[in-house]
Amino acid sequence: MDRHFSKISTNIEEIRRWCNSRISGKLLYLSADIRNARFKLAPVDVNIFPAGFHLLNKESQTLATRLICERYTGKTILLIIETHTRNTHYLSNVHTLKKLFEDAKNTVILGNPSDQKIENIDTETFHIKDKRIITESGVIPDLIVLNNDMISLDPSVLLEVSQPCLPSPLLGWWKRTKTQYFPYYEKTVEEFANTFELDPWLFYAYSEACDNINFDTQESLARLADVVDGIIEKLQKNYKQYGISSKPFVFIKANSGSYGMGILTASSGKEILFMNRKERKKLGTTKGNTAITSVIVQEGIETKEYYLNYPAESLMYSVLGKKIAFATRYNTKHDARQNLNSSGMHFIGHTPAKASEAQLEIVSDLIIIAAEKEAQAVDDKNVAAPPNQAISDEINQLNAERITDRY
Repeated sequence: MDRHFSKISTNIEEIRRWCNSRISGKLLYLSADIRNARFKLAPVDVNIFPAGFHLLNKESQTLATRLICERYTGKTILLIIETHTRNTHYLSNVHTLKKLFEDAKNTVILGNPSDQKIENIDTETFHIKDKRIITESGVIPDLIVLNNDMISLDPSVLLEVSQPCLPSPLLGWWKRTKTQYFPYYEKTVEEFANTFELDPWLFYAYSEACDNINFDTQESLARLADVVDGIIEKLQKNYKQYGISSKPFVFIKANSGSYGMGILTASSGKEILFMNRKERKKLGTTKGNTAITSVIVQEGIETKEYYLNYPAESLMYSVLGKKIAFATRYNTKHDARQNLNSSGMHFIGHTPAKASEAQLEIVSDLIIIAAEKEAQAVDDKNVAAPPNQAISDEINQLNAERITDRY
C-alpha cells in the first residue's frame, strides 16, 4: 500500500497534468465526503448542490469569488434555495453563497420555490412565462443557480426554462442517484490506476444499488442481505491480500439525498434479516419524510483520521473545477466505523495542511473529473431527447409517490 501511495508523491507533477487535462470546469460547484483508512482513501458521498459555504475560511471564500468572477460577472442571478425554515446553519450558508456571487459583481435574488415563508431571510417566489423564469417583482434573471437538491422540488418547474440553470435540474435528487455517480468515479479511477500502475481499490469504495425496496417485507430484506454479503465477500479477499486485520463492513443508505439520514452499518447479511422495527424505520425515510425505495450498499471505510481524539473525515469543496477548501468534519458521539454526518458532528472550516497532501489532492481531482463526466452525460442525453411526454410521465409518477409532509 505504501508503494502505491508513494508513487503518487513521486509522480505528482505528471499526475497533476493528467488530471488537469481532464477537468473542464463546467460544473458550478460540488462537495465530497472523503474517508481515510490509511490503507485507502476514497469518497463516500458527492453532493452536486453543496451547503456549508459559511464554514469555509476567508481565504477559501475569496478564492471561490475569484473563480466565479472569471466566468460569471455583471449578471442578475436567481439563487433558488431550500426551504429549511428552522435550519439556521443552512440559512448562514445561503447568506455566504449570496455574498460570493455578489462580490463577483453580480446582482443576486434569493428564489423561494414554495409559498412557505422563509424566516430571517428575504426571498422572492417566481413563475414561468414563455419559458422564462420571472420573479414576483418582475425581474427576469440572466442565470439560475440551484442550491436546492430537488428531492422535494417539482422538477417540471425548471426543466424547460430558457435561462441557463446551474447545476442542471437533471442532477437533482428527484432523478439522480448515488449509484449513478459512483460508476463514473470507479471508471475514472481505473483509468488513472492503469496509467500509473496503481491498485484502483485503494481509491474507491465498492458500491451496489438495491432497488424496489420495501423494508416491511422479508423478500426485500433478503435481496438486500444478499447484496451486503456479496460486498463483504469481495472485501474479505482485499483485506487478506493486504493483511488488514479489521472486520469488513458496509454502509446502507438512501440512494438519493439523505442529509445523513437513513443510514445503517452491517457486517453481514444476517444483520439485515434480523433488523428490528426501529432500524427498518430509520432506513425507510429521508429528508422531507420522502420514502426510500432504493438504497446503496457501500463498502465501509473505517476512518483513521482524528481531530481532538474524535473520528473525523475530510470535506472537499470545489468551484468550477478548482478545489477551494478541505474542511474537516468530526463527531463527538460516533465512532470511526459509523456515519459522521449525524448528531454530534462539528466542523473545522479549512485545514491548510490537507491541501498539501498529495493523495487527498489527487483523489479530489478524480472526484471532480467523474462528476463532470456524469453532468456531461446527463446534458448529452437531454440534448438527444429533450423533456417530452416520457419525462412528464416520470415526473407525474414521482409526484404521485412523493410524501407531501415536507420539512
